[in-house]
Amino acid sequence: MNISSNPPQWLYPNLSWTDRKTLARVDNCPQADTQHLKDLVELLCSVNNCPEVVYMDMDLTYITSYSLAVLHMNKQILNSLNISFGINLVDQCVEIDNCVAEILSTDHSQIVLNLDTKSKYPNVTRNQMQELSLINVLNFLINQNFVDKDTHIAITSWTTWPIEIGQQTNELRSGGMAHTANDNIIFYQIINYSDLIVLIYILTLRIR
Repeated sequence: MNISSNPPQWLYPNLSWTDRKTLARVDNCPQADTQHLKDLVELLCSVNNCPEVVYMDMDLTYITSYSLAVLHMNKQILNSLNISFGINLVDQCVEIDNCVAEILSTDHSQIVLNLDTKSKYPNVTRNQMQELSLINVLNFLINQNFVDKDTHIAITSWTTWPIEIGQQTNELRSGGMAHTANDNIIFYQIINYSDLIVLIYILTLRIR
């Protein structure tokens, strides 16, 4: 198996996300990733099954510059193929507690994980931390010119957290995932940015 071509969660399923990232590596040539994308899209189109949108799923905290380089080339390739460009907006903290993804104050081209969030935001809940991460990543991608009026956005997750069941999923329950999402400005920020942006919100709630 080529480690550089496969997401780390496929390679080390029994390890935490942080450990999987540590053991994974990226290809020294980001053009290779873009070529894989181009080949796949062209193959799909050759059998009359062109995708309407291709969503980018990337870890911006691992090697931010590498991720941005791949995003830039992927966006160019998709534009040349007349395929819409999309972003999977994900909380980069994954399963880490007391964490918010932030733009590095000394280098606005880098995303880092603040692993001591309670010191900066003493009253925020875990769900609010997640929303802060999403807002920060969205602003980062807007400032890096990857999100514009034609960009499709899907808010997704890399984990099954939070596991909320029964009445825990009630939108009126303060601090819950649904309540926090409804109460947060992430929706308004995306919608107000452009009326043409497509917003898909996928909640990873385990309901029974």
